[in-house]
Amino acid sequence: MAQNFVPQTYKTIIFEEFDPSKTSLVEIVNDSKKTSDGNKLIQSLEELTVHSFDEFMEKFAPTVYEVCTEVDGKIRFFYTINYDEVKTQPHVEKKISEDAYYKMLSRMYDAKGASGQNNLTFDDSEILEILTPKQEVEAARDLRKELEYNFKQYHEAAAKGDADASYYSSEIKKNRKQIMRQYSGTQSSMIPIVLEDYKTKLKRLEQTQNAVEGSNNKVAGFLPSGKSGELVFDDDGRITIRELPPGKSDETANSSETQNIGEEVALVVAKDFDKRNPNGENKFMRSLVLSTYAPMSVSTQITSMSMEQIEEEKQKLLEKRDILEEVFCEAKIAFISELSKIIEKLIGVKVFFDHATSKGGSQGELQNRVGVIISNCKISKLLADKTKDNFASVMKDSLGSNQPTERLWFAVVPNVVDGADISSNLSANADDPFADIDDDDEETAVNENEINVSINSLLPFLGIMEKARIMTIFDIRSEANTFAALSAQEVDDKMKLLESVNYSHAVYAYPNFTLMRPRPGFKPFQPYSDRVIELPGIYIDAAYPAAGLLVAIQQTRCLEDHGFRGRVDKDNVCVRVDLEDEDVKRNFKTKFNKESALQWNEDLKRAINSRMFGFAFCGDDVFDTSGDPWKNSYVYCARTLKRDNDRFKPIYKTMMEDYISILLSGQKPLNENKVENFFKDPVGKWVTQSTREKTQNNVNLILCKNENVTWKDPSSKKEIAIKFQSGTTTLDDIIVNSESTEEAGK
Repeated sequence: MAQNFVPQTYKTIIFEEFDPSKTSLVEIVNDSKKTSDGNKLIQSLEELTVHSFDEFMEKFAPTVYEVCTEVDGKIRFFYTINYDEVKTQPHVEKKISEDAYYKMLSRMYDAKGASGQNNLTFDDSEILEILTPKQEVEAARDLRKELEYNFKQYHEAAAKGDADASYYSSEIKKNRKQIMRQYSGTQSSMIPIVLEDYKTKLKRLEQTQNAVEGSNNKVAGFLPSGKSGELVFDDDGRITIRELPPGKSDETANSSETQNIGEEVALVVAKDFDKRNPNGENKFMRSLVLSTYAPMSVSTQITSMSMEQIEEEKQKLLEKRDILEEVFCEAKIAFISELSKIIEKLIGVKVFFDHATSKGGSQGELQNRVGVIISNCKISKLLADKTKDNFASVMKDSLGSNQPTERLWFAVVPNVVDGADISSNLSANADDPFADIDDDDEETAVNENEINVSINSLLPFLGIMEKARIMTIFDIRSEANTFAALSAQEVDDKMKLLESVNYSHAVYAYPNFTLMRPRPGFKPFQPYSDRVIELPGIYIDAAYPAAGLLVAIQQTRCLEDHGFRGRVDKDNVCVRVDLEDEDVKRNFKTKFNKESALQWNEDLKRAINSRMFGFAFCGDDVFDTSGDPWKNSYVYCARTLKRDNDRFKPIYKTMMEDYISILLSGQKPLNENKVENFFKDPVGKWVTQSTREKTQNNVNLILCKNENVTWKDPSSKKEIAIKFQSGTTTLDDIIVNSESTEEAGK
């Protein structure tokens, strides 16, 4: 029997919503014209299919909309990925992949895995990047300095009648377009530039004030007594003070020229802003743009001021600084609150591809360019009354066990909440005994508008996926389900919570990974201000790396690139590869650091080991043969939630059952003779490979030594069994017709 009847064993679907404005699986499964025709269905799913993380971001990374508005007399920013919320208001939009917060967290994931350090010793100071977006600040400084320079060169060339005036005029127009693009991407990022300018001015004022404290003489503001100066840009585009020796008319002329150019810059910047805002809305943003790109529009000459004038100027700057600091802090809080969750989800997909592909990174693809389907919806939407039956049919009949070529083998369901969090997902009348009810067959109602995935949604969903025989990996979010907090009690609690899920295709992955620990009471403006920003912890759902590793070990190319070159049979599928095998575990570690500085205690180990519960990751010290410690977290056990005697069933056993069932299901009608032929070939070949010296050490043997596929009871020849080294499992879904039965049906 040709094994290419099953061309792949790793196609995956991720059940998560990323961009609500894009097509989702809900629309497709509810379109009868598409679901009734297999070819049309597969073509429709291409819209949801990606082959790399880069392609995923291209298709599903949402656009972030920023709105600056006035609320109760105060300037406020708010953010959303829902265009309908902002379409009637002035707003700017930006790709989330270009945001400093996203970039910082993405880099932090890469850096933590490579560091080999635990969370307490890892340097995550780059968090400051989200508070002072360095790249954007430096770009604005460079641009405003360049614009001033081009204006100066333009005037010099024009005064001489030089043809270069045309060139500099063109450069000025380019600068103006660049400025419009910069503040059209994000407006709040300009605030740190203005705050930095205020900081420079305040510092100079305070230095002068301290130098002459107690004196009634007039002094030159920002400068020692008797000196004068002007505001200029330094080489980095920062505002600084340049001293002017008294009595030098050419210096005074230069100062006047700088002021005139500053006014010209302000004129064109204001003109461009007003053209985009013809109704004159958002005066705050107009002022902010001018303060950022045209700070020299007021007199740049620094003249002598009295102490009273210095104090008055200082208080004005302090008031402006305080207002901007408050606006900036509130903007960051709004941004972080709205977008942390979506960024968590995006990096979760990055983690999946990083672990699932041979190349890893943003461009890594699965072997043979097998795609990954993105549902772009929560599972609760698929379980709504009008959709549930359609979804179940598509999963089983079109993408599940009935389809050997287009079959989905894995599904990822991240961001499930346990009972303690379910209340936030339920409707307001959930506890009202007089509220309307639905005549639902399920014992637990599903709220299709839930924000997270509740256990109420997960349980019926896992039932559908079990019938479709699609291995579904999920995790549960809770404060106790992290490396630092994991305990024996947490393991026991989750085992009890999932007691009813006795499924061969359900995999609970834990603990979740900490990308960035929470920062309560973070004060970004000290020592000048005690304003606080609360930074939440950023966590990666354990389902993503678990699914990624399961997909990786199904690909011969990944096996070769992860230390098994020379031990891979490219003609074999990889369903028998076991992540609990020491060789496989060592070569397929996660790309996360070992988070905790402490080792697991004995109670926790006993809680897991007693039944080998779930798909568990561990960071305890392990040493390779050379005595070097492993730097990354690794797989501790890889089990489904199906009871297998006194323990949980290994994932590889279910994969083997599904693979052999697919091969046998292609033999219709399946009778004793065809089964006997199957035992000879390919089973006989698999047995030979496990005993032959040349092939017995291959990592992707389909049957290991002393294993076989045979009749469960040779005397009855009704049921087929797989005899593993650790016990025997029966293929319950395979029905073998006897010869007499087949004859009677003719």
